[in-house]
Amino acid sequence: MRRLVGAMMLGLVVLGAAACGSDDGKADAAAPSSSAAAPSATAGGSDATKAACEEAVAMGEAAATLFTTKTDELKALAGDGENVDDAAMDAKVTEVETQIRGEFTKWTEKLTTLAATDVEAPVKAALTDGAATMTKLNSPDDQTPLGQVPTTLTGITTKIKTACA
Repeated sequence: MRRLVGAMMLGLVVLGAAACGSDDGKADAAAPSSSAAAPSATAGGSDATKAACEEAVAMGEAAATLFTTKTDELKALAGDGENVDDAAMDAKVTEVETQIRGEFTKWTEKLTTLAATDVEAPVKAALTDGAATMTKLNSPDDQTPLGQVPTTLTGITTKIKTACA
């Protein structure tokens, strides 16, 4: 993730916020909407499955919102790349990375915990897959392009919603 945030900041400072933002719009436009209400699992689903679905979806939407909010803060701080205080930028990048990693770790752990409960098989599979994707995404060595992160987060939540429907 540091590479993601660092690459974003380098891109913002070197190329300017406008040049970096042009690719982000395409990724966001392709992302399915996560504003749909969380499903309550299948009509005959267990209470554990329903609860797992609601919690996993809520945490996923919170993680996506935090990521977008924090990266927007960095873009605003970088501005047009002129007169950027490198020390302040480095401090903010570290702060944002810590916050995002923390949220991603919480969601990964929750997905893993929920998958270990007595939930329906399709939901268990979606939760397990989501946890694996989040573990990869949260790795310092992950090479996911910054513009793809919101799409990845939304994709995990959508997969869970679909399994819960």
